[in-house]
Amino acid sequence: MDQDASGIIKDEDRIGRWLLWVSVGALALGIVDLLGERIPWGIAYLLASAILLLLSLIAPRKIRALVFSIVCMLVMTLWTSTLLRYGFINFRLWETSFGREFQLTSGDVPALATALGALVSVVTVIGIVTSGLFFASEFVLAFREIFDLSRKGAIQALASVGFGLQYPYMIVADGKETITKPKGLVNNIGGPGLVIIRPGNAVVFERIGKVTQVAGPGPAYTKLFEFRKQIVQLRGRWITFQAEDVLTQDGIPLKLKGGLSAQIEPAEITKARIDAQGGPDQYTWTSKFRGEIGDEFPVYQDSVFRAVYMPAGPDWETTLGGATKAIIRDAVGQYRLQDLYGEPTLGLEGGGERVIMAIETAALAGLRAFAPSWGVQVNLVEISTLEPPDPLRQRVLKRWEIAAEQQLIQQLGRAEAETVRAIEAMKVASFRRMTEALGDAVRSANLSLGEDQALRFQATLQSIAANMGRDTTVALRYIEALDKLSKHPNARIIVGPPGQEINVEQHE
Repeated sequence: MDQDASGIIKDEDRIGRWLLWVSVGALALGIVDLLGERIPWGIAYLLASAILLLLSLIAPRKIRALVFSIVCMLVMTLWTSTLLRYGFINFRLWETSFGREFQLTSGDVPALATALGALVSVVTVIGIVTSGLFFASEFVLAFREIFDLSRKGAIQALASVGFGLQYPYMIVADGKETITKPKGLVNNIGGPGLVIIRPGNAVVFERIGKVTQVAGPGPAYTKLFEFRKQIVQLRGRWITFQAEDVLTQDGIPLKLKGGLSAQIEPAEITKARIDAQGGPDQYTWTSKFRGEIGDEFPVYQDSVFRAVYMPAGPDWETTLGGATKAIIRDAVGQYRLQDLYGEPTLGLEGGGERVIMAIETAALAGLRAFAPSWGVQVNLVEISTLEPPDPLRQRVLKRWEIAAEQQLIQQLGRAEAETVRAIEAMKVASFRRMTEALGDAVRSANLSLGEDQALRFQATLQSIAANMGRDTTVALRYIEALDKLSKHPNARIIVGPPGQEINVEQHE
């Protein structure tokens, strides 16, 4: 039976037309019964049998096999009971030892013949049908290794198709099949069958290469050869991903672990985009399924269709995880290891948090750029681990130690050079100020230096200038001696080691 709305209407139309033909057939049987006394009983039976068999053959497909079997039993009972009755009468069954033992009379012969005829017909028809189902099940059981079917399941499948009896069923919950009876029947052999979909799930069905249903929570009926394509969870999903050999800009392979939060795009988000494009008539639909399904997690059927058929992988979750890894690989390749963890230190701790957050933000933006085309909304991307593998970790640490030592040496060298330059500048400035002060002192005292004193004064200045570049302490001692010489032109200045006073010996 066609299980969608249009299919049910068509089946009801077929049943109505068939009931009309049944009425016509009943009228024909009444006419045959009236003519029964005027025509031989064999011809009357043949006409009645033909009318009944014709009515069974034009019955709706869903009940055709069942009606045909019942008609066969009736026709066989009619013929068998009639033949038995004539046989019993000819042999005078009630006068035989069997008849005397059961105390049969001539009036019991019709009832006995009818009962035996019915028993024979029921056993015969059931035997023929069962044998047919049994041998037909051998063809179904050829798929046992693939579909894990039992003979009972195979016979039930054939009976459900032929007689419309007790459809096999399957229950879908938490994104998977939880119960299926008979095992492996509905999901692998196909309909007709019943699929009960729990809240938070949707199922996409295919039949002979075409998508037939995008069913939300509730019962879904499958037609003959209609298969389950994929089960889709409508609630939010946390998808984990991990990767090896994620290379930095300086060629360091890292281990990546993380996760992302995503879900089938909620109906309100899809509706906002539909309205932004001018309404349903202007919106670019991917499929013919445009309704809204799911009470607890409402989504559009078209979003579920996209999630099943648009990603290149086996399902949207696996494909989205792979796309996330690819985006993060590209982002990590733009940074050096020290960018991710801060400047080289004796460990990998500290620094780089802002870079990791920037990578997460870039991954989220990249996924959101194309996820709606898959009918998916991405809410969050989080990197939990991004570090070298354990065998490489010590090598990276050693490399960082060397880099840190080199940086320290360079920094110390630069600091020492700056210190030397500062000291030299101070020496030159101090020397200039002292010489200017000494000159001013000589001029202010109206002193006139003799040739010998001028030579000694010049020699002292030369010594100060020379020692300024070698030893600041000695240079300062010479400056102090120069000061003494300016006050005592005729004195001998004796400069001792640092810490001792400068001796002045007067000479006339």
